Parts: sequence; structure tokens; C-alpha cells
Amino acid sequence: MKISTLGTSSGNPEPGRCFSAVSVETGDNVILFDCGEGISWRLKEIKAEINLIDAIVISHFHPDHVTGIYMLLQMFCLNGRKKDLIVFLPEQSERFEKTLPLFYLFKETFPFKSVFENVENISSFYPFIEIFKNSHLSGYKQRVKDAGESNLLNSYSFSVRENDKIFYYTSDIKNFEGIDFSDKNLVIADAFHPDGEELYELIKQNPGKFILTHGISSKLDGLIKKEKLKAEFADDKKIYLI
Repeated sequence: MKISTLGTSSGNPEPGRCFSAVSVETGDNVILFDCGEGISWRLKEIKAEINLIDAIVISHFHPDHVTGIYMLLQMFCLNGRKKDLIVFLPEQSERFEKTLPLFYLFKETFPFKSVFENVENISSFYPFIEIFKNSHLSGYKQRVKDAGESNLLNSYSFSVRENDKIFYYTSDIKNFEGIDFSDKNLVIADAFHPDGEELYELIKQNPGKFILTHGISSKLDGLIKKEKLKAEFADDKKIYLI
């Protein structure tokens, strides 16, 4: 399995980095997890083949994880993509799909077939991917209610299995409650939002390698500097093989 960190910026723009995007190549499939701003020029920069990506999976609807999808779809159209594309969304896939014409992206003109699905259905297409709902957006509950909006507060983490190897992508996450990392070979973990001591202990206790992304809390930064751990800070365009 080949995992590439294409975008590792926090939600606050960082010069030289794209927003969240991780590609996973397993078997004959290439899956793009999250689609932050800058992903299009990053794919151009690394000279990725236009038909390479089979599916896009969005973990949640914070802008730094999803807004790059509009430019990516435009790039696919302009460069003559032919391969079918499935886009998995954390909630309200039909409503999201209806935003495309606002950006003058009309599916009937695409040179490829595109399907928009809720991420809950992903195992029907890719049985080697497992989803885990997390509480990253729970703090918006009252705000959404007061505004009378229809947001479902859905946010997900993912595991990808190939034979006896498992990759885990937390995306943004509030805490690691209920997650068993003991069988994970590689973890790309949110190092900013969760408690630093909690993540520090997980890195110490589990055998897999941790890649720390999305910035880092000052507490965790201080803890990691005290001793050598099986962890490294994420950077754009890094490749990991498991």
C-alpha cells in the first residue's frame, strides 16, 4: 500500500503547503481522502496522471478539507479525464451535488461519469475501507440548531486494509476514544485538536508509525521533544509504503 501526503496544512494557511489531502494506492485503486484547496496544482506538480484517482472521500465539511474539489473537477474536465469518478461525502450528498452548477460545473458536460454518494455507503464500493464516525463537529450542535440549519455534524476517520496491513487516517478528530491502534501499521493523526498528552501516550504504547499532521499543539510539541518516538511531522509530497 502506498500513502502520499499531498496536503498537510492546518486550517490556517501555511505558505508552501496545500490543505488536507492524502492519497492511498492499494491494489488497482487510488483513493483521495479529503480535497483541500491546492490539491489541483499539487497533482499537476507531481505530474499525476489525470485518470489516476478512482474516488474522492471527504471526511467532513470544513473548508480546508473540501473546497479544493471544485477546482479539481474543473481540472479533470479541462484535461479530458475519461475514467468514472465516485465522490463520497460525509452528509447531504444530493444537496452538495446541487452546488456544482453555482460554479458553472454541469455534470452533463463532464467527459467522465461522476457519482456522488454518502460516505456511509463506501463499503459497498470499497469493502477494504472502514469508516469511523467521530465527534469533531459536535461543538457546532447548538449553533446549527439556533440558525435553523440542516447540518448533520458528520465527521469521519478511516481505515484502509490491504492483506495484513492497515492504514488509519484520523482526519480532524476531537479525541481518540474507542480507537484501537494496536494493529495499525501507519497512522496519519490530527496533532492539533486532540489532547496532546493523550496522543503522546498512544504513540508510546502502539507499535505502528504515527505521522502528525494539521499542525501541532504546543503541549504535544513539548512532549515529543523530550524523547524519540515512532512519529514524524507530516510534510507535503511525502510517500509511505506499508
